[in-house]
Amino acid sequence: MVDNANASGPEKDPTPPRVHCRECLKEIPPSEAEQPEAEEYALYFCGLECFQKWHERAEKEIAPGKDTNPD
Repeated sequence: MVDNANASGPEKDPTPPRVHCRECLKEIPPSEAEQPEAEEYALYFCGLECFQKWHERAEKEIAPGKDTNPD
C-alpha cells in the first residue's frame, strides 16, 4: 500500500530564511537586517548599534595605533 499523504511533493518550510548578525550572532530575517555590502559578500547586522560596534572593532584591527584625526 502506498502512502499518498505527501503526494503533492515536499512540504514547504513555514520558517522563513534567517541570517546571523555579524556582531551578536542573533538570528534575524533578511528583510530586517542592515546590510553593508562589499564587492563579493554582504554582512548582516540586527541594527545600527551592532554595526557600529563591529565597525569600531574592525577599524582597530585594521590599523592598530593609527590616529584617525590627522594634524
